[in-house]
Amino acid sequence: MSDFDDWRPVRNHEGAYEVARPDRVRSIDRVIERRGHRGAPPFIQHLRGKELSSRNHHGKQLVWLYDREHRRHQRTVASLIAEAFGDTAA
Repeated sequence: MSDFDDWRPVRNHEGAYEVARPDRVRSIDRVIERRGHRGAPPFIQHLRGKELSSRNHHGKQLVWLYDREHRRHQRTVASLIAEAFGDTAA
């Protein structure tokens, strides 16, 4: 992974995910607050960024992204790149 790639933030996931051409998505190092399990107090979790792997579904590359409420959303890599770089074809 080159530091000279043009990485741009993913819309609605700024500060968590970035995209670059061709067909690359990565998470960013971040700190989140998590709820405790079964009455345990909330805690801070440190997440290390990494390049995400995508899966092929009927010719489209798909990735799972998590929002701030920890709900996951499936998106095509092409649509993420189109939104980030201002392309009209997705």
